[in-house]
Amino acid sequence: MGLGFRVGVPGLRLRVSTRGVRASVGPRIARVHVGGGRTRVSSGVGPFYASAGSRRSRSRSIPHRPTAAQLDRARRAAARAEEQARLQATIAELNELYRHTTSVHLEEFPAVRRPEVPAPPALDRRRALKDAERHHLAGTGRFARGTRTAARAQAARDADAYLADEQLRLAAVHRRVVGEADSWWRLLNANDEATVCELVNDAFADNAASGFAVGVDGTTLHVVMRQPDLDTLPDRMPATTPAGRPTLKALTKRDALTWWFTTLGGNVIATVKEALATAPAVECVNVAVLTRIPTTRRLGVVVHGEWTRRAVEHARWRTEQDALRFLDVGREVRCSVRIPEGGRLAAGIKALEIVPGDPLADLLDRIDEDAASPGALADLDAALGEERPAPGPALPNPYAVVPFSAWKQRLGDGASDLPAARQRLHQALDGAVTHRQLAEGPLSLELPAGSQGDLSVLLLGPEGKVVSDSDFIFYNHLSTPNGAVSLHTAGSDADLRTTRAVLRLAALSEHIERVAVVLSVPEAAAGLAGTRVRMDLPAADAHWHLDVPGGSTEPALVLGEFLRAGSSHGDTWQFRAVCSGWTDGLVGLLRAHGVEVDE
Repeated sequence: MGLGFRVGVPGLRLRVSTRGVRASVGPRIARVHVGGGRTRVSSGVGPFYASAGSRRSRSRSIPHRPTAAQLDRARRAAARAEEQARLQATIAELNELYRHTTSVHLEEFPAVRRPEVPAPPALDRRRALKDAERHHLAGTGRFARGTRTAARAQAARDADAYLADEQLRLAAVHRRVVGEADSWWRLLNANDEATVCELVNDAFADNAASGFAVGVDGTTLHVVMRQPDLDTLPDRMPATTPAGRPTLKALTKRDALTWWFTTLGGNVIATVKEALATAPAVECVNVAVLTRIPTTRRLGVVVHGEWTRRAVEHARWRTEQDALRFLDVGREVRCSVRIPEGGRLAAGIKALEIVPGDPLADLLDRIDEDAASPGALADLDAALGEERPAPGPALPNPYAVVPFSAWKQRLGDGASDLPAARQRLHQALDGAVTHRQLAEGPLSLELPAGSQGDLSVLLLGPEGKVVSDSDFIFYNHLSTPNGAVSLHTAGSDADLRTTRAVLRLAALSEHIERVAVVLSVPEAAAGLAGTRVRMDLPAADAHWHLDVPGGSTEPALVLGEFLRAGSSHGDTWQFRAVCSGWTDGLVGLLRAHGVEVDE
């Protein structure tokens, strides 16, 4: 609180406060206040009073800039932090490298399994019907209701026929893929050399120590392995200072050789384990290890031996040091690597001495047999060191569905109206004969005397094509070599001539998946409408008739097809009525099925 008092000077008043001494001078009408605080002028008349003070600009603070010494200290601190981060990253990388290279033998490799082929996908009838309607309604006016109704009815029938064809085709593709998978599995279990070596080499593709299967002898697989050279190891390893701080120290030659030898044993065991897991019928793996000898800088074999499935599977692989047991687990193992107590440690890696008659000499002879110079080992080393080629494009989907438009184009736009004929034949076949009886046969198809057209047979593979032109049985090629399909003609007069095809389906080659029965007439003829074919199966004491629908104008058609259908009791066969015509005649039909026809 301030204290004020008057002095002898007229109009002067002093005021003392915590802010200092302040003087006021002059009459009340115009009084000046100076001293502590800012200068003010006040005026007062009666009850009124006003005051105004002069503004004093605030002093601006000037930022303090770091000195050169401070900047230097900051730079040194950042450099130390960056160096420490690099050190930590290098230590972590070296620790991971050591852990990985000394523990590859601890990895377990899944055994190869029999391929499982998925079933064909289910077909969508709504989509097939939509595509069929789009095809048949193309170019039809919106107000042509009668025509559109007939087109939709035809589209429904074609959609059902298309789905039946696709289901049978996909079933044939499935059987083919299953057969290929079974064949591959049999070759693998029979230790077929090409199959085993290809599969094992694909498995070796991502190994740090490149391996290459060179051959199979009985149940023994021969493998050449390229061990990384000694000088590929780093020259420093993680350590700690006396104060306990992490650091890096130089890797001694003894530690480097011990580390390298441990990785050698781990790579051998990992290679053997992966080969045994990939080739189920292999019982023994013969391994020759190549590396570069430090003293000569030339390639040489440092380890050679055999490791059996029983010994490797019964051994315990739990720690890094278990990798050194590869010498004890193997059979007739020779190793030229030694870790001497003193002297020249580089001399601890030498090449094995190979004499004529040595089993290793036979292996190297197999490697060198195509070499034109003594540098075959170098060539092999280069091949093992090359990067594996990138995987090629994915294989096409074997179950890719044929579009309705492509199916319709293959059949020809003028295909006969076949559902009624199919239904009649299927009703006749239903319950009258088994698929096994069809396979055992013999089965005869007879075109009676006086009938229009010629009868012929196409033997088709999984893709619906003939494998060769000899698979077309007609009047100039009357039989297959084994007599499984034969064509017989009786009578010399055209009006009295009878044509009969005899089929023994069980005797057909395995690559034949479908047998198509073909009727054809010259293009100038009236057509095949009303033609009847009699089908007889004496073993079942049964016969049927198949009539070509009336109104058919195509000069050639596939009357029906016999399709191979696998079962647990062997192959069986089933019949499917087709009645699909080709407007461009027999030539177009044959070309659609892969037969080369000269103009």
